[in-house]
Amino acid sequence: MNQNSPKAEQAALKGALIVIAIVVLLYFVNKFFSLITF
Repeated sequence: MNQNSPKAEQAALKGALIVIAIVVLLYFVNKFFSLITF
């Protein structure tokens, strides 16, 4: 089952990008709030 489906690859890439974006967003929000509370 070594089918190179571009659609599945695109979906996986999109999912990974969404996860990375969420992690980066949370990181900056955390840094921002720690600056405000300080």
